[in-house]
Amino acid sequence: MKQFYVYGLIDPRTNSIFYIGKGKGKRVFQHLSEKLRVQSNTDKLQIIEEIQKEGLEVNHIIISENLNEEAALLLEKLLIHRFGRKIFGEGILCNIVPGGKWSKESSYFIKPDDLPNVETINTKFPELVPALEKYPHVAKDFDALQYSDNLHNQTIYEFEIGSEMSNQYDIDAFIQKFNLGYALDVINGIKSTSEPVYAFKRFWQKFEFPDVVDISKIPFQDFDIIDFKFIKNVNGALLAGNNFLLTASYPEGNKRTEINFTSSTKEVSLIYYFPNGNKKHFTKYIDGKIEDTCLFWHPNGELKEEILYSKGNKISRKSYYPNGQIQKTLKNNEDGSVLTSEWYPNGQIQRQTKQDANFIPRPTFNNSQPEIGNLMTWDYSETGIFLRETKANYPNGFRGVVHGYEKVFFETGEIKMEVDYTDGIDKKTVRTFDKDGKATTK
Repeated sequence: MKQFYVYGLIDPRTNSIFYIGKGKGKRVFQHLSEKLRVQSNTDKLQIIEEIQKEGLEVNHIIISENLNEEAALLLEKLLIHRFGRKIFGEGILCNIVPGGKWSKESSYFIKPDDLPNVETINTKFPELVPALEKYPHVAKDFDALQYSDNLHNQTIYEFEIGSEMSNQYDIDAFIQKFNLGYALDVINGIKSTSEPVYAFKRFWQKFEFPDVVDISKIPFQDFDIIDFKFIKNVNGALLAGNNFLLTASYPEGNKRTEINFTSSTKEVSLIYYFPNGNKKHFTKYIDGKIEDTCLFWHPNGELKEEILYSKGNKISRKSYYPNGQIQKTLKNNEDGSVLTSEWYPNGQIQRQTKQDANFIPRPTFNNSQPEIGNLMTWDYSETGIFLRETKANYPNGFRGVVHGYEKVFFETGEIKMEVDYTDGIDKKTVRTFDKDGKATTK
């Protein structure tokens, strides 16, 4: 049946398409009520939220309709390829995957051989021709990993510090192993430099590593660019044991790194700068362990984060929005529990999470290892209304059995839903209520 269509979501502020999709029925409208989840397209939802906050409505266009599913999938894929995706620097769309009949095992990138030629489209899918004539190809190819000696490179090189192991991945294998979010962080970190970048206790680069230099005595932070020649000079000065102050610069001339050593206290402090001259972070080591308050800044010069350490152990943490408003705090309590609080940009508390002393979070850079333990969360609206309370216990890890409960409230305070998964999430019971407290389901 020809019940499918391909649509575009339009930002009324710019009158431009920011998302391409395929569907049937009311699919084009479902994005407006989509909630933020772990796997959500956060960029798309953020644009929708911004439009609605300005009192405007997300517009849409039906690009082609009365299609069978095969034709709709193909047109979606072709249009995403022609417009390009923002996350990969190709174009303007918020789409993450390349469209069509895509699965998690598929490539995030479309190769020329993946697309039908003009003759095939004209003979097999003539209904798509008007849309394709209206929207020519304007996107550019993904080029974040290219460099002067290899303009077609799509390989990422990794060196694991302390293991003397180096690895290389094509872009899809890299995303599959480390997940899209962290993969993009690394890609964005290395795309504008030919030097190694430090992140997640590893070095990353767009081509194979030369001899790697020991940085264990210097408090670099994630996505700092590492100048191995400069680090050799620093290590030599540390070995001599005298006080020193050494600096390194960006190719354009602005200071990039300033390292100071005080021999009497064995203190190494590092100030790292953005290319615009503003500080990126101040970090200190004493006897090889991070110590005191580490400071991080936004590129605009506003304080981004302050983390208090004692002998390498994190004691507390505060994060700030670029406008100076507090965003997040983390506090380690005496009983071993951890309380995390998050705020909306308007200063209203958004969420509080308490992890018990036995909670083991999933590692930042590991897709397979689960989190284990107990945690409580409390959620609030931007106007301060209490919306949700959740208690979860992961005895066998995040991907295993989950025990606990969830309570959801109307914005007027009455209970809206109770979920009980004491016996595991597969055996959960759900009860919903109207605003008068009457149960509507069991």
